[in-house]
Amino acid sequence: MTLESDVEIMSRYRENILTTRRDFIGTTSAAIAAMSLGVGCSTAPYNPSASVNAAAGRKTVPIRQVETLWIPMSNGRHLAAKLWLPVDAEQNPVPGVLEYLPYRRRDLQRLTDSYCHEFTASHGYACLRVDITGTGDSDGLLEDEYTHQERRDGIEIIEWIAKQSWCSGSIGMRGISWGGFNSLQIAAMAPPQLKAIIPHCASDDRFTDDAHYVGGNVSRANWDWGQMFMCVLSMPPDPAVKPDSWKEEWISRLNRVEPPAHKWLIHQTRDEYWQDGSVSVNYSDIKCPVYAVGGIVDSYTNSVPRLLEHLEVPCKGFIGPQAHQFPDSSDPGPAVGFLFEELRWWDHWLKGIDTGIMDEPQLQFFMPEKVAGQVYPQDTPGRWAAEPNWPSARIERQRHFLNTDGLAKTAGTRTPLVIKPNLTAGMGMPHLLPINIATDLNGDQAEEDRKCLIFDSAILEEDFEILGQPELQLAYSSDRSVAKVAVKLNEVLLDGTSWNVTLGNLNLTHRNGHEKPEALTPGETYTTAVKLNMTAHRFKTGSRVRLTISENHWPLTLPSPELVNLTVYAGESFIELPVRPMGPTELEYREFPAPPPDNMMSVATPMRQGKAKTESSGPDRRGNVTNIIYNDSGTLRLDETGTTMSKINEWSSKINVNNPLSASWSGYFSMKLQREGWDIAVRSDYELTVDADNFYITTSLNAREDGRSVFRREWKEAIPRNYS
Repeated sequence: MTLESDVEIMSRYRENILTTRRDFIGTTSAAIAAMSLGVGCSTAPYNPSASVNAAAGRKTVPIRQVETLWIPMSNGRHLAAKLWLPVDAEQNPVPGVLEYLPYRRRDLQRLTDSYCHEFTASHGYACLRVDITGTGDSDGLLEDEYTHQERRDGIEIIEWIAKQSWCSGSIGMRGISWGGFNSLQIAAMAPPQLKAIIPHCASDDRFTDDAHYVGGNVSRANWDWGQMFMCVLSMPPDPAVKPDSWKEEWISRLNRVEPPAHKWLIHQTRDEYWQDGSVSVNYSDIKCPVYAVGGIVDSYTNSVPRLLEHLEVPCKGFIGPQAHQFPDSSDPGPAVGFLFEELRWWDHWLKGIDTGIMDEPQLQFFMPEKVAGQVYPQDTPGRWAAEPNWPSARIERQRHFLNTDGLAKTAGTRTPLVIKPNLTAGMGMPHLLPINIATDLNGDQAEEDRKCLIFDSAILEEDFEILGQPELQLAYSSDRSVAKVAVKLNEVLLDGTSWNVTLGNLNLTHRNGHEKPEALTPGETYTTAVKLNMTAHRFKTGSRVRLTISENHWPLTLPSPELVNLTVYAGESFIELPVRPMGPTELEYREFPAPPPDNMMSVATPMRQGKAKTESSGPDRRGNVTNIIYNDSGTLRLDETGTTMSKINEWSSKINVNNPLSASWSGYFSMKLQREGWDIAVRSDYELTVDADNFYITTSLNAREDGRSVFRREWKEAIPRNYS
């Protein structure tokens, strides 16, 4: 998935157009995060500044760009692309680097595309940004994410690039979120021209680590992302590119689009639908080298250690402090010039130049000393470190038992502890993907902790660090056949504030796997492993380690159909922390170059400030609670094309504290594009309600031209709950 307020945030703390790009994107749903808008480019040859040359340690070359390049498909369709390449590439062919997305290269993605691809092209590569079938200016219809057609087209694109006179025949793929997903998926089809990939913030497993489900629980992001995706599917081609056919193609798209989120909700288990496109089904299908990139604040980072562990090809990993963003525009910071690292990777695998990158540690990561929410908007304090290999033999699995008096290295007496129902447990951590970082980062969790079962360690007498995925072995019983569990690992400071380090969720009917849920037998005791998300963190002397357990995590996920009393057996349950050795080594304190500067600040002009807010209210007298997330991107003008673009979305979650069947999600996503003679807007709304047996989902789509409706449709569906 992925679009990545506002201009107000831009002016507040980073005077760089990169911040405009990041924050404008940050106003959309989590699902759009990877669609980070970047700076557009000029049609004149581009020569990076001396500072870029010095940082890169090599000369750059003048480049040219082709605004629209048509790539023919075997089925008669044509896909629209933008191309950046050295001016002499026809005489001296260069490798190609492909990024392949549905997020409209002419407007929504234009700025980031230019920033990334102009840099890479100026170092001797031909870079292409291709609109997927049925999106942007490309022909056809896109019916879902990660389709067979998308992958087949990807193979044809690679074959076509390799045959061009300006291409040496070697191809790389890169991209964030969606572009990272399909980089992995196309690599698993093993086209011989594809020599290496760099997937950012992507997943190897579409069910366990995408926006749709969290530990087997349907996620609110499934709907937030679904409405954004509906808008992307419903936007027209640009009349400047298709003056004679854009309107006809737009109406055709509108008449044929179906809400993908309905399909996603039908598949509530890790069935063939989700396994298709999940490279974790067979890692050995990938035949080319992989550089997997993630962020500590991102929710997709579990794929990085899994890829390093299971791939049978040369691979590297990088985990920075960021959320769902490229490291060069990392938010939270510190940002680094990862484009220079990408260049070393491409030089090695596409040009055969020994850059030394494969002699370096396999996993490079940022080790925070605080969580981002404690210090933002300042950079997260910490250092860069590395592990020679992953899994690392240096990591010790340190066991801590959940005893009645807290966490301890020895087991206490087996004691049942009952977690009473609390349907608002989770309100302090409502975001799967924090996108508008200024409002979405987790704050102090002390109040939230009091809704949960708490296990604290003794006061720490020395610092220690963790790197990896903590794992809870939970001994429990339930008084209902469907129950869930949410586990949070926090650091509690001397002042009593509690800061979340990582968390894990599991639908306990999925305790034996996500393929075939099994009802719990009320009163029966089970022991189940609950993995928390990949993290790195330094716990400090004088603080405490805290583990909290709740049965519910609303509004991130829906509650169980009935109020549940979940019993945890202290003295038998334990958590294993992945403890990393302390002390400076040759692997510590690496410095990365700063991000390349952006030399084209004049090509994007902020026209209107946006705003973002997250608000929670209640319980009122009747026990009703509401959580609302609102993001207005503001308006940004692309000076090259004269197009202005804006996005507004609002997500609302409501529940009554006494009734899990009162839970509902609703919201909308809207996009607008304007310039002289062209004014279009699309908006997708949804509402999800439940009863004991079914989900009830309503989705509507409204498209407007010049302020007048040209299309409106509503879909309603009842979908059975499958232990959800």
